Amino acid sequence: MVHVVILGGGFGAVYTAKRLQPYLKRHPEHTLTLIAKQPTFIFSPLLHEVAVGIIDPEVIQVGLHTLLSLSQIMYLFRSQ
Repeated sequence: MVHVVILGGGFGAVYTAKRLQPYLKRHPEHTLTLIAKQPTFIFSPLLHEVAVGIIDPEVIQVGLHTLLSLSQIMYLFRSQ
């Protein structure tokens, strides 16, 4: 049994977890834990548009549970 731990909820973490999803589907005995400060992924290249009021903050964020929806993924969120 393999247990993978990913620290962070940014681009690298989401990309890695998404790439591991097909492997986890084929091997249900393996698990993945994602540890992040917040339960949402924020698309940071558009933060400047939120800052000047062009778009709403809800447009650039999505829940990590929505992006990564496998039963073998455990989420731990800790804010500072």
